[in-house]
Order: sequence, then structure tokens, then C-alpha cells
Amino acid sequence: MSKPESDRKVELSDSIGGTVTILRTGPVSWTVRQRNYGEEHDNNQNPTWLRVHNPGAALKVTIRLIWAESRWMGLRTVGYMERNGSFRAITGQIDTVATTYQFEVPAGDSYFGAFPWYTNEDADRMMQKAHRQSTMCSSRVIGVTAEGRDIRCLTIERPGGARKKENVTVFGRFHATEPSGSFAVDGAAELLLSPRVPEPLFERYAFHLVPVANPDGTENGLKLTKSGPIDEHDLVPGGLSSNDPTIKAIRDEIMSLKPAVFISHHCYLMHTLWLGVFDNALGIKMLDLLVDQDEKGSVSWTVRFTGPEKATLRHYCHTHFNSTAVFTELPWQGRLPKEIKKLAADIFLAAMIAHDEE
Repeated sequence: MSKPESDRKVELSDSIGGTVTILRTGPVSWTVRQRNYGEEHDNNQNPTWLRVHNPGAALKVTIRLIWAESRWMGLRTVGYMERNGSFRAITGQIDTVATTYQFEVPAGDSYFGAFPWYTNEDADRMMQKAHRQSTMCSSRVIGVTAEGRDIRCLTIERPGGARKKENVTVFGRFHATEPSGSFAVDGAAELLLSPRVPEPLFERYAFHLVPVANPDGTENGLKLTKSGPIDEHDLVPGGLSSNDPTIKAIRDEIMSLKPAVFISHHCYLMHTLWLGVFDNALGIKMLDLLVDQDEKGSVSWTVRFTGPEKATLRHYCHTHFNSTAVFTELPWQGRLPKEIKKLAADIFLAAMIAHDEE
């Protein structure tokens, strides 16, 4: 017979480290408060990824998550639980500053949070899996972060074809607190290693995928590469000017590759899928290819026809390399990682088709 809940020591801990404070309010209930990082980091998408250790039989727990930023509470109803790589969405009850979740946890370890978290180790596992799947895959370190972590790139290229192939780049985690970007890069990799890819693409292009462009931010649960000024530690506004080792490594890689297609995946707090482009015709073509593709049944997309950006790598690629530049926001809002991967695969194919038709 299992012990009563009052006698069982179910433990809750922060798996990222330093991102939340945890207060036990009962045998199987807690209040969790997100850390506020200050205005440099924006606090709408702060991560929470909690390890739940249950030494006994399955039972129901209650977690009240107090958000660092309490605007737009209507977008903060869904949380996520992960067990052995399988995710499920959990709907909570919102108040003015927090969301309360009640859900059953199985015996052993599981994870719960505001949205699925993707670690540096997950990126390593993705690359190892790709290497096992295909001899087309190679990986390399394109730079080292300020804290000494490798920035890794997976290249998928078929031997033969054009003598000098054009390069396609796909990045995730310019902002490390937006992990759907990493799952999106995984989706592009899975697509490229599947029969869905038209053969002519491998004749003309080499594909370079970076699932975690900001390993330090990912390890520390920070949006930027480290705490400090945005222009120095944010891969978007600091892309062309920053001396941060991470940003410089990404910039040097892009300048070397001169990509024909540049894709960067993000995940801000919003409801609608979001597609950003600098070329109006590209946006319309991609939208035509993407509409009705979302497995959640939503046909709602926001397309932003972005004007000139002074400091971003994506705009530099557009103006200096004539790149097809695409940047996304892939919000969670109940979507599971497998759905983010499918969306990213659809976006990838749409970008390639639109590029080839220019």
C-alpha cells in the first residue's frame, strides 16, 4: 500500500538554476515565483522548468506559478509536463499575477514548466542522432562562448551536384528563452533526413543548422548571452556590432557562408503564428504555401513586412548577399514540440520554394 500524501516526500526543484524561487505550501503543493531579470531581458518569456520527483505512486500536485511579467495573462493558461521525452499540455487557472496548475505526476522523475525546455545536451543528442541516420551529416564547432561552451553547427550536404553549392542557414535560440526555436531547427533536420525533400535541393544547396545559437543563455535561463546592455548581449540588435564571443562567432559564420536562404526561429509571447520578411512578394508566396498547415486547426498567421533594420544580421544578409531572409515567432499556446517541428518543416520548404521561384 502506498503512503498517504502527507507522508510522502515529493520534491520540486529548478532544473535550469536560478530562474525561480520555490515555496512548499503543502505536502503536494507549491508556489513558484519567476525571477525578474530587469528591462534588458524583457520578462514576457522567462523560463520555468521544474523537476518533480515522486518516490511513490502517481498522485495529483498543485503548482501556482507567479509570473515575472503579469501583462497578457490570457496568454498564460497552458503549461507543459514532460516524461521520458513525451510532452503534454496542461491548462491552468489564471488570476491577476499567476496561473495555478493541478495535474497528476507519475512515480519517478518528470518535468513541468511554462513551456517545453530544450537544453544544450538536447542539441548534442540531436546531432548524434543525425549522424547515425545519414552519412550526409557532419558537425563542427563554429565558436566558443564567453563561458567556454561550444557553439555547434550541423551540416547536411549530399556529395556531388553543383561544383559550388549555395548555403542555407537555419538558426534557433538567438534568444535563449525561446526554446521553440531549437525544436524548429530539429524539425528542419528531420525533414532534410526524410524522403519529403525534393532531390534538386541537395544538388544545389548545403544546409547548416544551429539549434542553440546562444548556449550560455540556454544554460543560465537568460534571453541574452549574459546580463547587461542589449546592444552588447542580444544576438538581434547586437548582431553586427557586438564583441560578445557568442555573437561574434555567429556573425563570422554567417559572413563566411553568405547564405542564399537565412532562417531564424523565435518564440515570443503571442497567440498567432508570425512570419517576418523583408520582401513583400516572398511573404505572400510563403503565406500561400503555409496557410492551413497548422495542426492546431488555426489558419491565422501574422505576416510582417519589415522595413530596414540597421543592426541585424538578417537584414545584412538580405541587403548584402541578396538572401531570402525569414524570421519567425512560433508561440507555444498549447502546441507540442512535434507540432513546432512540423511547422518549422513547412516553413523551411516554403522558404526554399519561394527562393527558387524568385
